[in-house]
Amino acid sequence: MTLIRRPQGKTRLCLLANMPLDRCSDLLLKLESYGLIYRVRDGRRDVYRISEAGYIYLGLYEELLKLAPVFERRTK
Repeated sequence: MTLIRRPQGKTRLCLLANMPLDRCSDLLLKLESYGLIYRVRDGRRDVYRISEAGYIYLGLYEELLKLAPVFERRTK
């Protein structure tokens, strides 16, 4: 899993996630409501950053994958 350390705009995040903009927008709103990411105004646009709770969640998720590798996405 690769983390992007600097804030990213919605379009860039959706492209990196390979998700349609409408579904990605819904997911970003949900992640924001859970406190895993937050939105920051950067000039004329909003960018998203991962919160401390988001980093904790990712750490727990990676630990879960170590315990149960069956959930890890298989690449060919």
